[in-house]
Amino acid sequence: MVSSLGGENLPLPLLDVNEFSELGRLLRVTTWVKRFADNSKSDSTKLNGPMCSLELKESMWLWIKSTQLTHYGIEYAYLLSKNIINKESQIINMNSKFDYNDLLCLKGCLYNSQMSMVAPIILGYFHGLINLISYSSMMLILKCIIQVLIPF
Repeated sequence: MVSSLGGENLPLPLLDVNEFSELGRLLRVTTWVKRFADNSKSDSTKLNGPMCSLELKESMWLWIKSTQLTHYGIEYAYLLSKNIINKESQIINMNSKFDYNDLLCLKGCLYNSQMSMVAPIILGYFHGLINLISYSSMMLILKCIIQVLIPF
C-alpha cells in the first residue's frame, strides 16, 4: 500500500498483496483502510456508508503505483523531477510518461491516435498484484465462455 508522507509517495508494508486470493477483496480491504485513515484525520470530512466505485478505483491506482515504485522507483523519481532516465534502465526505450494519476504509462501510437483509448500502464514483474489481476481477468473470461456455451 502507498501512503503519502511529507509529499512523497512511499510503499508501506501495511497490507501484503500476497495475503489476498482475490483482487476484489484486496481492493475492498484497501478502501476500508484508506477510509479509516482519512476519517481519523481531524480536518477531513467523514466518509460512511457503502464504498463507491471511485474509492475502489483509487485503491487500484494505489496498488499500481506501489508496484511501480517497487520495481521502477529510481526511474519514477527521475521522471517525476523531469530528469533524464539512466541509459541502463529497463524502461528507457518505452517512451514512458505519467498519466493524470501519476502512474507510469506507455505513450506511443495509441496515445497519439484519434481513438479514445487508455495508455497501457507499466507494471513490474513477479508481483502479487499482477497475479491477482491475471487471475481475476481469467475468471471473468471463463465465466463469459461458460455463459455462451451453456445458456440458462
